[in-house]
Amino acid sequence: SHNRKISMDLHDHIGQTLVTLKIDLDLIADRVKSPDTSLKLVIEKAKAKTIQAIEDIEKISHGLRPSMLDTLGLLPSLRDLFEEVKKQTNIEIHFFTRDIPKRFDPEKELTIFRVVQEGLTNVIKHSRAKNCFVNLIKKDNSIVLSVEDDGVGFKANGKLGASKGKIPLGLIFMKERVIQLNGEFSIESRVGGGVHLFAEIPI
Repeated sequence: SHNRKISMDLHDHIGQTLVTLKIDLDLIADRVKSPDTSLKLVIEKAKAKTIQAIEDIEKISHGLRPSMLDTLGLLPSLRDLFEEVKKQTNIEIHFFTRDIPKRFDPEKELTIFRVVQEGLTNVIKHSRAKNCFVNLIKKDNSIVLSVEDDGVGFKANGKLGASKGKIPLGLIFMKERVIQLNGEFSIESRVGGGVHLFAEIPI
């Protein structure tokens, strides 16, 4: 749909540019040794403006949520997404779910959908995987998500968002989204060993 295209454009272009800008500002702040506190203040203000812009983009994207999420809920929307991926690729998606409520907080539904979507985008673009395993379960008062593939992987340097790492920027963006909801987000990978994305969001 037109709304989905706008949302993806915001995320893929403007949003990711802002994320890289914030990373650059973090690097500058780390390397500035000057006793001139006014310079550091300027950098901190620039970082604050960048974070605000990222949040504004997120709010706009939230307003352009897939209509199926509102009408049918998270699980049918994910299954529809998987069908679209299967039509476009040779990747087999194995989906397991347990005890997921039919409906819960709309923003958290959208975040989980976007994290899965971004994880699959990474698998399609970079992994050369044949299989992708998506697990979504309710554990105590949280939704636990994992997305794992059997592709080529990448060399994760342990710091999500480090400038010289090879972690795709879209996943850095997803981490910020999950953290804003008081959740946890991590990625494990090694060259030749695929990628394992993990997220846990309280509901």
